[in-house]
Amino acid sequence: MSRLAWTRYEGNDIEAVVSMFVCREFPHAFRIRPSRGDGGIDVCVPVRPGHVEIYQVKKFAENLDASQRSQIVESHTRIQDYATTRNWTIDKWHLTLPLDPTTENTEWFEGLESSGGFPCVWDGLARVEGWAARHQDIVDYYLRDGRERLMEEIARFVALSAIPLNGPLAATPEDFVGLEPGMVQTQLATLRDTLNRRDPHFQYDIAVSHRPLGPIPDTGAYPGLVASTSRRVGDSFVTFHVLARCAESLCERPITFSGTLAAKIGSEEHREFEEFRKYGRVPTVPLDITNLSMGFPGGLGGTFEAGKVTLAQVNDRKTFERRLSILSPTDETLAKVNFTMSPPTTNLDNTGTYSHGTDSVGFLGIELLATFQDQVDIRLRFHRGDPTGHFPDKIEQSLALVQHFVAPNRFRIAAVRGRSSAVQDIPHVLRDDANVQWNDLLLRYVRALITIQPCADFELTVPDLATEDYQHIKGVLRAARLIRGEVVDVTWESITFTLHPDASPPDGLQQAVLPQELKATVGGRTIALGTVLFTSAAVEVTNIHTDSTGVVTADLVPALGNNTAQLRWMGEASFELGTHDDAS
Repeated sequence: MSRLAWTRYEGNDIEAVVSMFVCREFPHAFRIRPSRGDGGIDVCVPVRPGHVEIYQVKKFAENLDASQRSQIVESHTRIQDYATTRNWTIDKWHLTLPLDPTTENTEWFEGLESSGGFPCVWDGLARVEGWAARHQDIVDYYLRDGRERLMEEIARFVALSAIPLNGPLAATPEDFVGLEPGMVQTQLATLRDTLNRRDPHFQYDIAVSHRPLGPIPDTGAYPGLVASTSRRVGDSFVTFHVLARCAESLCERPITFSGTLAAKIGSEEHREFEEFRKYGRVPTVPLDITNLSMGFPGGLGGTFEAGKVTLAQVNDRKTFERRLSILSPTDETLAKVNFTMSPPTTNLDNTGTYSHGTDSVGFLGIELLATFQDQVDIRLRFHRGDPTGHFPDKIEQSLALVQHFVAPNRFRIAAVRGRSSAVQDIPHVLRDDANVQWNDLLLRYVRALITIQPCADFELTVPDLATEDYQHIKGVLRAARLIRGEVVDVTWESITFTLHPDASPPDGLQQAVLPQELKATVGGRTIALGTVLFTSAAVEVTNIHTDSTGVVTADLVPALGNNTAQLRWMGEASFELGTHDDAS
C-alpha cells in the first residue's frame, strides 16, 4: 500500500481515521471530544483500574507553527484537569499525528513533557503509516470509496467459489448435482472473509441451520457480540452474528431500532412494561412490537409489521453488597441478610430506579423498585426459591426475613460495612395467608434441623418437603423442641412392656416413668438422638400375657381419662443408654 498524502485530507477526516486506528489497536479505548477550542480528539486507553494512557490525536500534517503548538499545550493541560476530576492517573501521554518531529519540535516537546507529571511520546508519521497499513479497511471507509473495494472482493469471491451469484433465479437444483458439504467449506470461509475485510467497525459470523440460532456466548473481549439476526430462507435459517471490533464501534455506527410496544391491559406483558417504564426494570417476558424498524450494520436491518422484542440486562458492571435487617418495635433484630445486588438501572426519564439481588446461596431474591418524583417511594419484592438441598443454616435468616417483614416491624437497608442507615417502617399490606403459613412451617423446620445437626453424624440438608412424610416433619419439629430443653406434651394410647420374670404385675393406678429412644427421619435417613423420659401421672396395666417361652408382656394404658404424657430429653449422655420400648 502506498503512503497516504495526509496533507490532502480534511482535518476532521484525519482525526477520525487516526483515532479509529488507536481504538482498533486498543479495543477497550474510548474517544473524548474536548468541549474547549484546542481541537483534536483524546483517546483514552484503560491500562488498569484508575490508570490510563491518553492519545491526543491532532490533524496537523505539516511542520508545526506557533498556533498549533499552543493548541497542543492546551490539550496537554486540559487532559490533566479532566483526569484529576475522575481520579485517573495518566501513565503516558501520546501526541499522535501524521507528522514526524523536527529537531526544534523535539526540544519543544521535551519542555512540554517536563511541565507535566507523566511521560510524553510523539507518535508521528511512521507510527500512523504503520497503523494505516494494518487497517486498510479504516482508510477505505473514511478516506476512500469503500464500495469499490467491496465490489472487488465480491468478484474475488465469485472467482474462487465457482458458484454463480447472478440472483436466486439464475441457478436451479440441477446446477448443483453432486454437490456435497465438503465441497463448499473453502467457499464459505472465503465468503466470511470477504464480508469482514471491508468493515472497519464490525465483524460478521455466519451460520445456516434448520432453526433460528441464539446469540453466541459473550467472552468479554473484542470482537464482542452486539447483535444477532436470523431470517428464514426457504427451509433454512440464515443467522448473522454482528460483533463490534472495538468499544467505539457502536459510538461511530449505533445500532438503532424503533417501533410501538403493545400489550393487553391487565396482562403480564402490560405489568412488565409498566415497571420498565416506571422503574427501568427489564421485562422478563417478550413484548409485542409493531411497525418495527431496525438499523443494523451490514444491511441486516429492515422494517417489519410486527414482532417480538426481548430486552436483556447488561451484566458487565460490578455488583455491590447491602444488608437488610428487620427490627421489632423494641429494636430487637429479628433477621439480617446480606444481599449481592446488581447495579441500579433507571427508567428513561430518570425518575425511577431498579435493582435486584440474591442472598449468599441464591435462595432468596430481592427486587428494589423506587421512584423519585413528588416524594421517594420504595418497594421491596421477595422471591423465595426451592429450599430442597440447601444447608439449613444458610437459609434460616432469609426465611426469618420473609416471615418478619410485616408491620409493625421496621427495616433498614445499609452497606455491609460503615455507618448504619435510617430505619423505616414496614407498611401495612395484605399478605397471602397460605404463603405466610408455609413460610412459618419452613422456618420452624429449618431451625429444627439446625438444632438437630450437632447430634447427627452427617450433614443435614433440607429434603423435598413436597414428598416428605408429614409425620416425619412433625417428628423433626418435636425432637428439636426436646433437644432445646422443652418438656413436650404428647397424647398416647398404649405402651407394651416386658415384665421381669420374678416380678408381679402392678395392680391399680400407677405413675409411669419410662425411658424411650428419640429418633428423627430426614429425607429417608433416620437419626438416633438419645433418650427421652416418658412420664404419665396415671396409668393402668392391662393385657397381661405369657407366651410359650414363659415371657410375660403387658400394656400400659392411660387412666382416669388422662391420655396426656410428658417427654423430657435426657441430654447428650443418653446416647449410650441403648434402645427401649416404643410408645404407640
